[in-house]
This record gives sequence, C-alpha cells and structure tokens, in this order.
Amino acid sequence: MRWMKKMLVFLAGISVLFCAGSAFAESFSIEVPYAVHGGDWWSGLALSNTGTDPIDVVIRTYNSGDSVIVGELTLEPYSMETRLLPGFFTKKPYPTADGGRVNLGISADGFYAKRDFKFTLFVGSPLGFSFQSYDHHDIRFDHE
Repeated sequence: MRWMKKMLVFLAGISVLFCAGSAFAESFSIEVPYAVHGGDWWSGLALSNTGTDPIDVVIRTYNSGDSVIVGELTLEPYSMETRLLPGFFTKKPYPTADGGRVNLGISADGFYAKRDFKFTLFVGSPLGFSFQSYDHHDIRFDHE
C-alpha cells in the first residue's frame, strides 16, 4: 500500500512537470468566409503578434467541406507577417477554381494568443480595396 502512495505522488509530479507549460496556452480560431485572389481581384493578410511570446499560426481552407492545412508559421514576439494570400499557401498550391475564392480558417496558439494575435484581411480590385481586422474579444452578456 505504501508503494502505491509513492507511485501516485511520483506520477502526479511527472504530470505537473510535463503538462505545466501547456496548461497556460491559449488557442484562438476564426473563420474568414470569403477571400479571393484571381482575375482582377487580389487578397492579402497581415498577421501580427503584439506580445512577448511566440504564436504558432495554422491556416486552413474549407472549400470542399474538408479542412486542409495550407500553411503554418510562427510569429515571433512583436512581429508582423504580411503577404498576398497565395504567399501563405506554403503546404498546398493556391486554388484557381471558382475564380480563386477560398474559405479560410486561421488559428493561433500561444501563451496569450487571444490577447496578442491580430490579423487583417485586405481585398482589392482595380476599382479600390477594403479591409477587415480581426482579433479576440470575449463577449459578456449581463442578465437582469
């Protein structure tokens, strides 16, 4: 019985030692329902890390109903990565079907990813451009 207590304490210590780092990590994901790069249209992303810890970013497409990882990168502290949309497709070629339209999923993992990860989607044509900025905000509902 005594050896079981020692084993339990040992296993608890091991789990604390190996799991402590990930216990404080955050994950932030958002879906961008429409981006396009083809014909007269272009899109770009500006990904930024405003914090002191690295953030791992994964970019997926959902065009055919399947989630496909098309790019991965690490944003170092206080850094920004800006490219035209095909430049982020490092694992798969950018799709040209459907006029280059894509549905994106962007996720960020890091100690303070919800606070520090932000990105902007730019979409343009010869007639002009627009942009949409994304970051994480907790929504709180006050009930009476």
